[in-house]
Amino acid sequence: MVNRMKKIITLNYEPSSEEIHLYKNCVVETPSNTFCYDKDGHLSGAGFKETREDKLALTQVNKIQKIIERFGSIDGSHHKMWVIDQIMRIIKGVKYTEWVKEICFGDYDWDEGIAP
Repeated sequence: MVNRMKKIITLNYEPSSEEIHLYKNCVVETPSNTFCYDKDGHLSGAGFKETREDKLALTQVNKIQKIIERFGSIDGSHHKMWVIDQIMRIIKGVKYTEWVKEICFGDYDWDEGIAP
């Protein structure tokens, strides 16, 4: 399986306009925005730019969809189990630990997977 996902670059600062245009074929996350650049360094994906407030306002379904889109196609059952675990954390919220205790019985342990 070919992974067609763009590389994700996370910056802990706001880059200058000159620097931001150096990125090509990737997603750049800054403290306040997320930008998606095509192979020529142009912004791609209509409406992809998100503010911090937009991210906080995402519904559970949108959060789950983002996790699946971003990490769901990465090879390896341990990575796919991580995706499932992240989805359950979103669904269960603060009751996640309680839920894990409920489903674990006998020799069964919940597998949190390995982050990609």
